[in-house]
Amino acid sequence: MNKIPYSPLFHSTTPRNLTSEPFIIPENFPFCFQRATIVYTTALFPCNNMLSRTNIARNLFQVYLPGQCISRVHPRGSFSFSSSSIHYQRPRKIILIRHGESVANIDKSIHRVVPDHKIRLTKKGIEQALSAGKRLSQELSPEDTIQFYVSPYLRTRETFQQLSSTLTTQAYKVFEEPRLREQDWGNFQASTEIMKMICEEREKYGHFYYRIPNGESGADVYDRLSTFTESLHRAFNRPDFPSVLVLITHGLLARLFTMRWFRTSVEEFESQDNLRHCEFIVMERVNHKYQLRNSLRRWKEPDTIPSQQDSH
Repeated sequence: MNKIPYSPLFHSTTPRNLTSEPFIIPENFPFCFQRATIVYTTALFPCNNMLSRTNIARNLFQVYLPGQCISRVHPRGSFSFSSSSIHYQRPRKIILIRHGESVANIDKSIHRVVPDHKIRLTKKGIEQALSAGKRLSQELSPEDTIQFYVSPYLRTRETFQQLSSTLTTQAYKVFEEPRLREQDWGNFQASTEIMKMICEEREKYGHFYYRIPNGESGADVYDRLSTFTESLHRAFNRPDFPSVLVLITHGLLARLFTMRWFRTSVEEFESQDNLRHCEFIVMERVNHKYQLRNSLRRWKEPDTIPSQQDSH
């Protein structure tokens, strides 16, 4: 099969003529190109404008995803394709785990003297991580391989160390991933009175949009998680990607990850309770799509969007 060449400098919308021979969309396209490649009559257009070109494609053209084999492209644009050549490997499970209990979960004032990324687990947090490793082993089948991505914060790395020590398999790889770090609360935190005022203001404003002074908003974290999910989709194109993906991260990050992945609303996010320490979120692939095996707890019902009549 012929592979269509790709140049990172190619941004023209000039069509490339195709023959009737089958071809495969190359897997080394950047993410924006991977999401859609457009066939118009007998020509292939690289998608260099995701928003407008993809919308046009849905109405006028046929859109193909990377790894799909398009065959029998005829002069008048009639064609058929086969997905039998799709060979990228998506994990059968994606599991998110919050770190174990940390010292700051017992005494928040420690944030005033110890950097957030250097806060350790408590003895209880270590025990929680050991238990999480045993539970993770139950989620695995004998032939599974694992890819770990771990937040670089000390409490998440300690969680991984304890968790991995109880695994029944050594078939795993682990990488630290800075984009999975905790929401930035602005370096050393202020006095108890000021932090109480910030938390109260955050509750009124909303956790997603409120930006911590000198820190991040939930929306900022969502944006960096978006780049991480794009990296994951590129990694899934590898035929040897492990069958189980495990992210060891923080409570807010886990909720924002599922919000980003399943494209749920801000109102839904605001209604969700935080994960408990070493709690699991399990996403399982069913018929080529991921489904949440366990629902996230809510502390309230999602707010409804007011109608125009209500706003007057």
